[in-house]
Amino acid sequence: NAHMLFVDAGNDRVGIGTSSPAHAVHIAGTTTPELIVEDTTNNVKAVVGADNSVGRIGTDTNHALTLRTNDIERMRIDSSGNVGIGVSSPLTKLHLPNNSSIRFGTSGSAAKADIAYSSTGFEFLDIKCQGTTNGFGNIRFFTNSAPTERMRIDSSGNVGIGKTSSGNKLEIE
Repeated sequence: NAHMLFVDAGNDRVGIGTSSPAHAVHIAGTTTPELIVEDTTNNVKAVVGADNSVGRIGTDTNHALTLRTNDIERMRIDSSGNVGIGVSSPLTKLHLPNNSSIRFGTSGSAAKADIAYSSTGFEFLDIKCQGTTNGFGNIRFFTNSAPTERMRIDSSGNVGIGKTSSGNKLEIE
């Protein structure tokens, strides 16, 4: 193939499978073009490629994939598909370290919700919901295949079980 390896010296670009590279290194192919970086001592293959209608980043071997910033591992997907954020040996589909939280929404005065775990001598699971106006910030619990609200803790701290609103500290329908 005349375009198997093409050097565009005028633009400092290399094309593999293309005679018109658009970037410093450009790999093109009709069937699953890939860039493979291999550690032959440990048989680890890291892959960046295109496969049918998707882009791929991963490993072609039975090894984890890690994401790093500032040369520190921040996230790991192990060979079984478990994801650890701040955890190098994830034990579940999503594993976070002690004293972590998950935020829904944004920071500041906007509405947001957090689920946090803390273990600094005492263990706590915190569920927080912050609204931006009076009456918001409710926590609701649903069950059933067609989700039905079963319990609500409203922004005043009132609990309704079997009710969507409560005027007392605890109301059970």
